[in-house]
Amino acid sequence: MKTFFRLVCLLACSAPAFVSASESPEAVRPSVPAGLEKAVRLSDGKVGFFVLDLDSGASAGWGDEGMYPMMSVFKFPLALSVLSRVDEGKLDMDAKYRVAGKDLDPKTWSPMREKFPQGGMFTLRELLRYSVAESDNNACDFLFGLIGGPAAAQADLKKWGVEDISIRVLEGVMQDDWNAIYLNAARPSAMAGLLKLFADGKILREATNRELWEMMAGCKTGTDRLVQGMPAGAVLAHKTGSSGVRKDGLVGAFNDVGIAVLPDGRRLAICAFVSDSRRPVKECAAVIASLARWACSEWRAPEKKE
Repeated sequence: MKTFFRLVCLLACSAPAFVSASESPEAVRPSVPAGLEKAVRLSDGKVGFFVLDLDSGASAGWGDEGMYPMMSVFKFPLALSVLSRVDEGKLDMDAKYRVAGKDLDPKTWSPMREKFPQGGMFTLRELLRYSVAESDNNACDFLFGLIGGPAAAQADLKKWGVEDISIRVLEGVMQDDWNAIYLNAARPSAMAGLLKLFADGKILREATNRELWEMMAGCKTGTDRLVQGMPAGAVLAHKTGSSGVRKDGLVGAFNDVGIAVLPDGRRLAICAFVSDSRRPVKECAAVIASLARWACSEWRAPEKKE
């Protein structure tokens, strides 16, 4: 597994590389499609992008030598950690938990709080759905409390053989300290690798895997990002992440990662991270949509050599 995570494009953003599963980075240096390069340049920030064909193992990337702030993208590995405990019998999807109104931060993104400002009783399944499908920050931090905090999720990543994904702080910490958004970070290829483990059923049992897939396929956020780059008939299970805009106009992070099942049967893990951009968020979203469009409609995995 470690070999897979190291098989990536190792060039600076000014010189992208495209890598197949059967060839070294040094051997594969074709010209960059104009559409992809144009999309990256328009971000006016740092772009980390990785697409992985889940069946052939071929991949392509841009800026993959860096770690990018995940924001709510980290709710995907959190969900894996929670559901792995369901599989182990430590947690129950139908168990109910009381979430007190006083514990619901009014300053953060929370559809759950908007609907239940006084708090209430929620099943684990409901809390997961709020966290994954609606990116609820209060639900997220409650779930972290059930498993032992960010350190427990980080330990799970290590157990699963995943490197270059760092989970260190809660949503509440990032809400109070802008600089903390950079502490939860990921390398695009590492996130693609985690998506592959999920897609291949290497972490969760079939039932819990299916529940998480359905939550991600029902994601209600980021309809202007990867979704916009999907061809007609494609299915996308994904998780978004956004930092918001700092007072000086800086967009710290604007992301989307997921698995696309295309009409022709291809399965692609697509990870797009835009950070430290001064473009409007609408333009950051357009960059991600363009990257997804390129991955699904223009990129073709190199045929394996005999």
